[in-house]
Amino acid sequence: MSEITTTPTVQLTKAQNIQDVEVALQQIAETANESLAAALNAQIQVLRYVQSPKLYDSSFDLLFANVRKAIKMTDSSKEREMIREKSVVMINNYIFFIQAKIDYDTAVQRSEYESLMEDAVLTLGESVADVATAAASVDNGVSKTAMVNSVVNSLKKGMSKGDNSLSSQITRWWNKEKAIKQKQGEFFETLYSLFGKLYKHRKLIGKSDIIANLIERYIDDVANHIYNTEYIQASINKLRKGYSITGGLWFIFVSNIIFCVWACRGCANLFRSEENEVAYSSATYWYIVLVGALILLLICAPSFVRLRKHKSELADTQQAAEHLKSELLSIAKAFEEGDEDYE
Repeated sequence: MSEITTTPTVQLTKAQNIQDVEVALQQIAETANESLAAALNAQIQVLRYVQSPKLYDSSFDLLFANVRKAIKMTDSSKEREMIREKSVVMINNYIFFIQAKIDYDTAVQRSEYESLMEDAVLTLGESVADVATAAASVDNGVSKTAMVNSVVNSLKKGMSKGDNSLSSQITRWWNKEKAIKQKQGEFFETLYSLFGKLYKHRKLIGKSDIIANLIERYIDDVANHIYNTEYIQASINKLRKGYSITGGLWFIFVSNIIFCVWACRGCANLFRSEENEVAYSSATYWYIVLVGALILLLICAPSFVRLRKHKSELADTQQAAEHLKSELLSIAKAFEEGDEDYE
């Protein structure tokens, strides 16, 4: 970090990277009152989260601990509500940023998602500047816009655009489905952990339409990912498709055998006298059909067993997923209705 001898607020406007931003925020927190210092520490945690979106189950505990400390340390009802509001904005901006980054990173044509990524970075920068401004103990005449621009530029420097050549685009197109599945899977697992933490701390956060809408937006995605219903349904569809292909090919094969038997008998009779002609018995063809059907059944029997197992598994997981959706919806409703019994 470059040597800066100015106040922490001015230092924030001169940050060269995300580490400089964190240092400046920490120094602002040192001069702020205990309540706003804790709120600023919560914002610092969010900045760290966006740099490492794959979180463990306990990763959000420090964020909520700082929010609780910030609320407990203030006697001002106005400041208390401001901290609640800003904590909700922090969480919402974090989710918005990670989703935008996933869309950007996995896109074949990244230019299509640049404006969305710009919005996500800007909202995060505005959130940081809001808390920093509120926590600053001295007014140095530093504009909020200057703070936002500094944080935004620092975040952008930490985000590599990567190679956007034609070969790179082809590689991303080829791996798009796999990359999306992996990144979205990690994202949904993080959301699942976060929703549980939000419910646990619902009295700390209080009534919030933003949190309610956030949860409702991802209910289906999170539940289906946790119980892997899409994978099971895809397995069932693959087995059914396999039956259709196998059955169709076997029908063609048996039909060709019948045709060959008929043709061979016809050719043989061309060189035989009338009394020695090979008779065309319909039973012969039925034998061929029955033997073919029996062989087809033996070939498909293991797949039939797997299909039945998958259907049973899908029914169980869909029921579990629906139960989880109901639980997540009840969490969203809890934030919609609110609870005046705040912590």
